[in-house]
Amino acid sequence: MQYYSRAYQMQYGMLQASTEGHVKTALKGRDKDLLRSQLIAWKEYRPHVDLWAVVDPRMRTIASLNTKDSGRLMPLNGLVEKALGSRGPIISTEVIPHELLMAEGLAGAASITAEDGRVLGDGLMLVVVTPVVDANGSVLGAIISGDLINNDFFVPDSLSESISGSIVAISMGGAQVSTNGVDEDGIRTVGRLIPEAVLDELEAGLGYRGEIDIAGKAYMAAFDPIRDNEGLVIGSLFVGLQKE
Repeated sequence: MQYYSRAYQMQYGMLQASTEGHVKTALKGRDKDLLRSQLIAWKEYRPHVDLWAVVDPRMRTIASLNTKDSGRLMPLNGLVEKALGSRGPIISTEVIPHELLMAEGLAGAASITAEDGRVLGDGLMLVVVTPVVDANGSVLGAIISGDLINNDFFVPDSLSESISGSIVAISMGGAQVSTNGVDEDGIRTVGRLIPEAVLDELEAGLGYRGEIDIAGKAYMAAFDPIRDNEGLVIGSLFVGLQKE
């Protein structure tokens, strides 16, 4: 599925990285400088990765792509603990709180003003957590990689190329955070709200199939809920085709 394509790339790359001897040695030795230089090097090949960090078994950062700070707790809504416990990589969509985005220098990139005037400070992110395990099976820590969806139009643009004439949007809660849809001025309609009737269905854990109005035009719409690692509905993926 196009929605997960970048996450699969991150997972594949970090699975390879997690087997590298120098990565394991650096994690064991808590070599912050070496690990951060490795994250910076990886970023050159995966420029879309917005958050990259290495954490210890207590989920505290040893190194981060975006900051020289270390020692910050990064549980990511229980996702990191779940991955460490399973000793296997996990892909999930999560709502990243404003405080973490601020610490990682991503608050500006994530910020969206909804059409009702609310400023959305949190961010929707595709996250991959890849545990690093030594030869004895002991968990040394994990590599966290994340692709911020807010204001990133890769998925809507890619999907709309596959479905000619479609409008595609990803929403966090009830507001669009990424879309290929534009207004009369050609500006992407980030911040547009989902119709309440649709939102009620999504919040009940259901998808929605039916007709909706977008800027005075009728569209046949399909909404599917997006869930976090705990199964809670945190957003939706929408594809719409204008009725003829």
